[in-house]
Amino acid sequence: MDDIDIYLFFHYLNVRKEAFCMRVIMIAGRLCAGKNTVALMVRRATGDPSAPIISFSTLFEKILMMRGDEPTRENMKCVADTLKRRYGQRVFAEMLSELVAEQYMDRQCVIVCGARFPEDLRLLSEYDSTLVGVQADFDVRYARALRDPRKNGNGLSREAFARMDGDPREGSLGTILKEASAVFENNGTRDALFLQVRTRFTRPW
Repeated sequence: MDDIDIYLFFHYLNVRKEAFCMRVIMIAGRLCAGKNTVALMVRRATGDPSAPIISFSTLFEKILMMRGDEPTRENMKCVADTLKRRYGQRVFAEMLSELVAEQYMDRQCVIVCGARFPEDLRLLSEYDSTLVGVQADFDVRYARALRDPRKNGNGLSREAFARMDGDPREGSLGTILKEASAVFENNGTRDALFLQVRTRFTRPW
C-alpha cells in the first residue's frame, strides 16, 4: 500500500454529487447467511433487474487490480486492514460513496452487500436508503460454506468456519441488525426467503 495512497485516490476523485434520485439498499448478514441471494431477490422484487449489486469487497478488488494483485480473500483482508489502520473504519463508507456517485449516478437503485460495522452505515445517510438484514443458523451457514468452492477449496472444518465467523473483521453485526428495517430468516427454502423479500420490497418501498 506504500506505492500509492489508495484512499486519497478515491477520496479526491473529480466527482460532483448533483441532486439525483437514487435508492441504496444495503444488506447485512453473517458469513454465508445469504446476502448475495437476497440481493438478487431484491432486484426481482423491486422490478429493477439491472440494479447494480456491489459490496465493500468491490473496493478491495479494484485496489488489488490497480496493483496487479489477485483478489484473494487474504489479499482483500490485507488491503482492508491497511486502510482501517491508516484512516479508521469510516474510510470504507466514504470510498463506497464515491464509487456509487462516480459510476451509478444515473441508476434508480443500487444494492450494497456486506455492511459489518456501524460506520459502514454512513453511506445510508447520503442517499434515499434502506438497510435490511439476513440471518441463518450456524449449521445452515456452515453447510453452505462447504458447497462454496471459494471457501472450501482445501476443505473447511467446522472449527475453521467458526474462526472465520468470529473474526473481528466480520464486524458488529448484532448492532447493525438492530438498525435494519427488516431481517429475513434464511433457514428454509428459497421460495420462503423470497416471500419475505417480496413482502418488504414490492413497490411502494
